[in-house]
Amino acid sequence: MESMLIKAEERSLRNDPAKAEERSLRNDPAKAEERSLRNDPTKAEERSLRNSSRSAGEDLWQALQEKDIGFSRQETIGRFMVDFACLEKKLVITLGSSDPFVTDLGQITRDRWLKGQGFTVLKFWDHDILMNCEGVLRIIQRLKAPAKNLTE
Repeated sequence: MESMLIKAEERSLRNDPAKAEERSLRNDPAKAEERSLRNDPTKAEERSLRNSSRSAGEDLWQALQEKDIGFSRQETIGRFMVDFACLEKKLVITLGSSDPFVTDLGQITRDRWLKGQGFTVLKFWDHDILMNCEGVLRIIQRLKAPAKNLTE
């Protein structure tokens, strides 16, 4: 019975090249990934960023030090660890490399607690830092600058 099913499937594959390719991709993950990357340029870019020796956190830390903006790295505030903090201005920066639509309950709890303590929490995605670090720095500098008196 099993051999009859296999023969029927083989005949079906011979008549349908798309099914044959799909089956070969199931058997060879490298081919499947290559095909996926070929069809979606953003996946190729994401893979390149993942394989890159650059780290968004390292790039941002170096840029913050060069601009002497006054942040510390890997700061503990209360029971939470944040990527970067300027305690003087109560400004916190967190980095994310995952899907922006997937939320982590721990991150939500941390952000709510920090906001309740008067901190401003900024979240930047790794991709944004690696592709536009200067733009990220401008946002940070703007929020760190003293507030302008609108009545003057």
